[in-house]
Amino acid sequence: MENLEDYKTRINQWIQSGFFSVQDMLWKLEGLGLDEQETKSFIQTSFTTFNEKAQTSNDVKQLIAVFDELASEGYITLHKAGYTASDAYDTIDEVLDCTSFKPFGYLLYNEQDVAHTIEYQELTLSFGAFVDSDQTQSSGMSKTEAGAFFKAKLEEKGLTVEWSGNPDKKITLTNFDFTKKYDQEEWSYERCIGSFENL
Repeated sequence: MENLEDYKTRINQWIQSGFFSVQDMLWKLEGLGLDEQETKSFIQTSFTTFNEKAQTSNDVKQLIAVFDELASEGYITLHKAGYTASDAYDTIDEVLDCTSFKPFGYLLYNEQDVAHTIEYQELTLSFGAFVDSDQTQSSGMSKTEAGAFFKAKLEEKGLTVEWSGNPDKKITLTNFDFTKKYDQEEWSYERCIGSFENL
């Protein structure tokens, strides 16, 4: 049987991210052989304690505002886009399959990025610019120009942004406080698809 102690750090990161309910976290740990009652008790207590006191940080609020604005302009913006970079690109494909709108590009982060941010206060964002195809369209910007465009959008909201200008390097938000109180809002890719419906 797996030891709950080995998963407590990960659980607390999920809680601080504000994206997962108690049931979501239990599902994520299903099949690992953890003691069910001990696990549920720890998650419920930790979740309640955190959310009774937590306030969503200004950094997270501003990031959400940028992502929502970009989605309304035709870009795929994804919070917690799977666990790994590979998962994130699979999620982009799911978005393209679920909408008739042809997006211009993407800006996203995954669960590994969130965990890194909680520990080191640096959030890395993956980005890209699309070309004309059956499912996407070009904004007229190269990937480098798109990176500069996203960087400016983030800076407009007061976020501290580092990016080398290299299109193959991620954008980094430094001194970033990833604290988010849990809510009932939609944080899957459905959030940006909803914005596409108005375009």
